[in-house]
Amino acid sequence: MGEFRYVLPPPPDRRRPSLTALARPAPVGVPASPEPELAAGHGGGDGGRLLRVRRCAAEEATSRRDAWIGAGGARQLAAPPGVDAWERRRPDVATPGGWRRQRLAVAVRAAEALLIHWSVPEPPSEAEEERWTALLLRLAARPEERGWRA
Repeated sequence: MGEFRYVLPPPPDRRRPSLTALARPAPVGVPASPEPELAAGHGGGDGGRLLRVRRCAAEEATSRRDAWIGAGGARQLAAPPGVDAWERRRPDVATPGGWRRQRLAVAVRAAEALLIHWSVPEPPSEAEEERWTALLLRLAARPEERGWRA
């Protein structure tokens, strides 16, 4: 007979969330995120696009939206029913003399809300405009219309 030795896995790294924490499914009945297929370029990989989706309480979403609009220069955009969207233009800190187009979309569902922060270098390409429209349509869809979840 051979010898068997069990080796414990290394302790979790406290600086990073564990993989299980990231892969945890959302409770039944909460809105599904409009990600992952729409935010595949998250983090500026696709031509400098920055895209963040945040799920939070409705009150927090309201305060974040008010702070974003309060920074100045925001104008409301046309959006599907159930979604509010705004746009503003800011200097690009990464590109001297460059500008970025920033957009914020908010969808409040009962006590929970989804916020989408989107930012691209000026001027946005046609593909980026189509991506933004797809995000808004996905955000406006009721949770059961976003796809099946186990």
